[in-house]
Amino acid sequence: MVMEAVCVLLGEKTEWAAIKQVMMDMTFIDRLKNFDRNNITEATLKKLRTYTTRPEFDPVLVGQKNFASKSMCMWCKAMDNYSKVAK
Repeated sequence: MVMEAVCVLLGEKTEWAAIKQVMMDMTFIDRLKNFDRNNITEATLKKLRTYTTRPEFDPVLVGQKNFASKSMCMWCKAMDNYSKVAK
């Protein structure tokens, strides 16, 4: 679920095969660091919020399963919150 949300922000497909490709990409971390948070479209935010509004999309809960996923969950929520404030 977390990687699906990340892929939504990155403009990638949310199918498992595409998610695996994104995770194996050597520039994945750089893509997150250099993400253009000022130009997230409304359509992307709408898709993202189908994930970020779920009760189970909570960094604490996600972190109980996997620490790296916790950080990416926090990143997705931060991008969503930033967009709300910036707009």
